[in-house]
Amino acid sequence: MKSIDWPLLFVAATSLLGFGVQHLNYKNLNGRVDSLKNTENDVASLKLQHGVFLEELEKVQKLSIKDLAGARELSEAIPFTLVDDWWVADAKMFRFPRGIVVGDRKEDCEYGNAVLSVGLLDELVGGNCPSGDSSVTFGSGNDASGDYSAVTGGFFNEASGFASSVTGGNDNKASGDYSSVTGGDYNKASGSRSSVMGGYENSASGWGSSVSGGVRNQATGQTTSVSGGGDNQATGRASSVSGGNMNTAQGERSTVSGGGKGAATAFGSAVSGGNLNRAIAAHSSVSAGQRNQAKGKSSSVSGGWMNQATQEHSSVSGGARNTANNVFTSVSGGYLNKAVGR
Repeated sequence: MKSIDWPLLFVAATSLLGFGVQHLNYKNLNGRVDSLKNTENDVASLKLQHGVFLEELEKVQKLSIKDLAGARELSEAIPFTLVDDWWVADAKMFRFPRGIVVGDRKEDCEYGNAVLSVGLLDELVGGNCPSGDSSVTFGSGNDASGDYSAVTGGFFNEASGFASSVTGGNDNKASGDYSSVTGGDYNKASGSRSSVMGGYENSASGWGSSVSGGVRNQATGQTTSVSGGGDNQATGRASSVSGGNMNTAQGERSTVSGGGKGAATAFGSAVSGGNLNRAIAAHSSVSAGQRNQAKGKSSSVSGGWMNQATQEHSSVSGGARNTANNVFTSVSGGYLNKAVGR
């Protein structure tokens, strides 16, 4: 048996071990080289992203500086100052081309230009709607649909005519151009330049007609007027009823001053008062009494009961059942008297 050359074996083993270590180091070195290559790629990518980031940051900074300058300028231009929870406006003029709504907005309203609306929505009444240009609404549930129209109070009122107005009240309507309703309930001013000042269910439908008050009065003729009372009608051109109940001024320029169920049906005729009196002919008149009639032109009955002045310029001053049957005749009084001759 040969002896083992231990020194030679040791040298061989050491050589093999060194070779293995070098091989391992080589692999590790290759891995590190690859890692460095990846790192370089990552660094290049990061540099690119960092460049893009810096560019975006510079843009944001420029915008921020611009916005900050604008905000500072806007802040300096705000014309209001907060004082004890109240915003107080500067002593300057303010211009709002489209309009202002103070309170609640009505969703189904087509607002006009240069409008003003003040009011709150209510489940029962609803909101205001100024749909006409340069129109104004106050109160609740009011509509101003005519251009330059205004409803300044109340509820359920409507101003639909050009430059029409309703000042207040309930369910009033101003539909004629330049018409107006001042107040009351269920009044209508439908004629051009007509007016109703108050009362209940009054109507001014004639051009330039007016009803001052009362109940269910009607001014239907041109420039007619009813001052008050109830169920009165002024239908003739320029006719008038001052008051009373169920009176009618039918003739042109006729008048009924008061009383009940009086009628002035001819041109320039007049009934001053009483009950159921009639002025039928032109320029005829009945001053008072009951069931009197002035049938002749320029005839007159001053009072009494069931008197008649049937001919031109005839007259009955009083009494009962008297008749002036011829021209220029007269009966001063009494009962069942007749004036038949000149």
